[in-house]
Amino acid sequence: MITATKPPPVEAKPHISVSQLKTYGTCPLQWRYSRTYKPEQVGSALKFGSAFHRAVAAHLQARLEGSTLTREELLDAFDVGWNAEDADVPIKFNKSETSDGLRALAGMMLDAFTAAGQPGKTLAIEMPFSCRLAPDLPVLVGYIDAISVEDNVLVVTDYKTAARRPSEDPDDLDPAQLLAYGIGLAKIGFLREFAKLPLRLQYTFITKSKSQPEVITIPLRPSRRDADRLIERTRIISKAMAQEIVYPNPGYHCASCGHQARCRRWPRMDTVSGGTST
Repeated sequence: MITATKPPPVEAKPHISVSQLKTYGTCPLQWRYSRTYKPEQVGSALKFGSAFHRAVAAHLQARLEGSTLTREELLDAFDVGWNAEDADVPIKFNKSETSDGLRALAGMMLDAFTAAGQPGKTLAIEMPFSCRLAPDLPVLVGYIDAISVEDNVLVVTDYKTAARRPSEDPDDLDPAQLLAYGIGLAKIGFLREFAKLPLRLQYTFITKSKSQPEVITIPLRPSRRDADRLIERTRIISKAMAQEIVYPNPGYHCASCGHQARCRRWPRMDTVSGGTST
C-alpha cells in the first residue's frame, strides 16, 4: 500500500469485511467454506480479476511516485498476481480459455486503461480502513483501491474487470461497497483534511472485450436510505454469521465456486450441527 497520507491501523478481531458481506449475501455456505477450507479449484475469472487488480495497483503506485511503468512491467505485475494466491490449486478455465490467452487479454486491457489516463492527483492506493457503521455492529474492515483529487473533488474509486459492458445507469449498480468506503473514510477522520471538497464515489470498469476493451467510469449517487440499508444488511448478516447459519444458495455463481464437490455433499458433510468431514 502506497499512500500520500498515513493510513489508519486495521482493527483487530472481531470484525467483518466488505468482501465477507458480499460472499455471505451470495451464498452463506460458500462464505463458510472459504473461511474453513482451501478451494478445490479457482475460477479463471476470479484469478484474472485479482491479477489484473495487481497490475492496476502497480500502475497507480508508479504514478503516485512520479514514474511510469512499461507495458511489460505491468504484465510482470499481472504475472505476480496470477501466481501469488493458491498457485497449486487447479484453475477452472471457461471454454476456449488458456493462461496465455488471458495474459494477452490482460495486455490489451492494460493498454486501454493506461491510454484512458487517470486525471487528478493520487492521494492513496490500497488504503486500509476500519470502522463501526453502528455501535452494535462488529468492526467493518476493507481496502480502498484509490483515492484522488480531481478538479477540486475528492474521488474514491473501485476498479473492476467486467465480462461485458456494464449498464451506465447508477441505479443499476449496488452502492454498498463504495458506500462502506465513504463511511469508513469519514469515521477514521480522513475526510477532515478535505472537508471543503465534495466527495464522489465511482466504479471504474475495464471490459474484457477481445476486440477493443473499454474503460467505463460510473459515479454513484448513494442516498441516506442506501446507508440505512447497508447498516441493516450488515446487522442481519453479522448476526447470522455469529450463529453459523449457513446453507447453499445455488445460482450462476456456482460455476466459479471453488467448493463445488464439498457443497454437493452438504448437509452430510461439515454441517454446523455436528457433521463430520469426509
